[in-house]
Amino acid sequence: MDALHIKGFSLALCLAISSFLFSQNIAMNLSGTPGNSSAILDLSDPSNYHLGVLFTNVYLTSPASYAPLISVPPNGLIVWNTNSNTLQMPQGIGFYYWTNSPAQWNNLYNISNPVTGSAEYIQENNVNGSVPPATAFIIDTLVLNTSGSGVTASAGNGGSVFELVKGVYSIGYEMSLSSAGSVALYTGSSIASLIVDNNTITGSSTATTWIHGSSIENVTTTPFYFEVSSVVGTASVVTAGTAAGFYTIRLTINKIN
Repeated sequence: MDALHIKGFSLALCLAISSFLFSQNIAMNLSGTPGNSSAILDLSDPSNYHLGVLFTNVYLTSPASYAPLISVPPNGLIVWNTNSNTLQMPQGIGFYYWTNSPAQWNNLYNISNPVTGSAEYIQENNVNGSVPPATAFIIDTLVLNTSGSGVTASAGNGGSVFELVKGVYSIGYEMSLSSAGSVALYTGSSIASLIVDNNTITGSSTATTWIHGSSIENVTTTPFYFEVSSVVGTASVVTAGTAAGFYTIRLTINKIN
């Protein structure tokens, strides 16, 4: 460090210390300008308007993980993410702030929509036979989840149950049933209290027809859970068309807001 930089650093340090001792706020600048009385830390300097503040650069790998930080951050901690891989960080490079509920990094440029992304789950084995109403289909093979903690899956009600954080979601579910039948989303604030959402019912009056249902869910209160299940009578998933051995049931979840 040369003499000029040492002098500048020493001046800034002295100004910070003197401000701390004689006022309730701190000003750090090279001109000696007092800090604004409404700010605990004032980094503005009218004589050096061409300078900025450089935040900590961190390579984040998931919205739901605070790594590489060594401990859980406090609410509001801000970093600059350098990871451009949108499969890991859906909103890419930029400023992120941490929240503990939900525990995730949120992009500062999109505060009203902290994390968007998509998730897909499937089941291709013959494990969804004679599923009665309110018992969840098993859809437990994760294909992709770029929503971070926006979508989480767990076992419950005999199959797979999914939890969503606040936001707007487009949900699609599809399968082929052995006989005429109907399926729908069951939703609720707890796994034990899920009830059929009549707006999501879909089905077919003929057997082995590929059934597709879709729904827009606006989650404004949490916790929010849902499952896919039969509506009337038992339902059995059969092979997808002529693809012998593939008892496919697919669930896609897109967080759009």
